Amino acid sequence: MTSRDLHVVWGVNRWVLVETPNESVEQQVASKEDLAALLTQVGLAAEEAKAAAREHWRRRPGDAGGTAARPDESGPRGTTISQLFGSVVVVAIAFVLLLLCLAFLVFLLAIVFGGPLPGGD
Repeated sequence: MTSRDLHVVWGVNRWVLVETPNESVEQQVASKEDLAALLTQVGLAAEEAKAAAREHWRRRPGDAGGTAARPDESGPRGTTISQLFGSVVVVAIAFVLLLLCLAFLVFLLAIVFGGPLPGGD
């Protein structure tokens, strides 16, 4: 078998699927050395496996090394949203909720004290 017979599909949390004409193997790989060992396992010669692993490792997507969410993780971490972006989103939502609460409070005060409603005639 040659490296041309391989089809490598990257997943998240270091998962990789290696398909050959005869089999398919899924495994987590943390380095190109781990990938070379997996390629050797599916039938490539050692030197060809090292070369193919180098090439596939270089072309893997940026999020292939990302980790999947664990039950004890926060929302932004579990969805791979950056910490800063997640914080900005939370602050923006809190600000909108604060404005809605203030508008509701003004509405209630206008009703209780019998004054005209804001924006009304």
